[in-house]
Amino acid sequence: MSGPAPALLVLRRVPDDRRDLAAAMAGLPPATGPGDLWWELVDAAAPPGMPAAAVALTRAGADGFTHIVALAAVSTVGRDPLTRLIRELVAALRRTETGVISLRGGRPDVDDALLAEEFVPVGDNLFVLHL
Repeated sequence: MSGPAPALLVLRRVPDDRRDLAAAMAGLPPATGPGDLWWELVDAAAPPGMPAAAVALTRAGADGFTHIVALAAVSTVGRDPLTRLIRELVAALRRTETGVISLRGGRPDVDDALLAEEFVPVGDNLFVLHL
């Protein structure tokens, strides 16, 4: 007998009514500034109100530059959705006017995920991807 089917995780922009939850997951205040956008990696079949598997806050700057301000995930044994969040977020940002994505790494598995997405380390744990 097989175990339960894995969750179908999808990346979406965080709806207004879930921003407080996303901010709490990331340990940040819910208010954001101009160019800030919350993203969440959620189970497509989960009932409403369930927490996301992972969240990210991006900040769009001048000249097509986007900085990933925060990443947070609910990790369990055998499942850490942070690398999936990075992969999905890069794919989503590729479909925008963003020309450069930056993110501070520092955690080995996150750094590995950034390198797998062709981010380049530029010093002080900062990684940059030119699209």
